Amino acid sequence: MTKGAAGGPGVCGGVAERRLRGAGATASTARRNGSRGDLHTFWGGKGANQAVAAAEAGAEVVFVGRVGDDADGASYRARLASRSIDVRSLTVTRSVSTGHALIAVDDGGENTIIVSPGANARVTFDDLEVLRAPAASIPPTRPTSLNRTA
Repeated sequence: MTKGAAGGPGVCGGVAERRLRGAGATASTARRNGSRGDLHTFWGGKGANQAVAAAEAGAEVVFVGRVGDDADGASYRARLASRSIDVRSLTVTRSVSTGHALIAVDDGGENTIIVSPGANARVTFDDLEVLRAPAASIPPTRPTSLNRTA
């Protein structure tokens, strides 16, 4: 049986923060403990993480979503395909960037996530037609316009 996973891919950058800042404040990535404050980039996104976990568990996975027509989108498609995930329904959206999330984490482990959805915001019901197969999973972070009972 083919499993479906819908969700927005995005390159997630993790930023270590000393503490969360208030509205309008400038946040630095440098920590007082000697970190240089480098930006660390990771692959992620709830749907993509679910798809990879299902594929690693031996399921056949079809990934449905959108990426931009940029280098990140091409890299994301290739990365998912390298994990034996069917990306034929991962649509490349022209003139739009691939979604990104910037994550700031304080010393206590609390995080703030800033999302630029990019192509993820262009997912439509037509994109989801492939999921008419059983066992489809739609993460709660999809655009609310797509959250409708089957």
